[in-house]
Amino acid sequence: SMLTGLYPPTSGAIIINGKNLQTDLSRVRMELGVCPQQDVLFANLTIQEHLLLFASIKAPRWTQKELQQQVN
Repeated sequence: SMLTGLYPPTSGAIIINGKNLQTDLSRVRMELGVCPQQDVLFANLTIQEHLLLFASIKAPRWTQKELQQQVN
């Protein structure tokens, strides 16, 4: 939870790719990914739909056109 910025470090600093987590949180979050502990696949979605779903989570500000371009 500290690495996501939910909790501040009790001491020291967290540096990710040269960026300080506390002062550059938005830039750090752009470089972080999500790795679920269990398989997160939905039986009713195609592979492309799964990719679009996770891309929209990773890049919520992208338009549908931008998401489609990245997935294709």
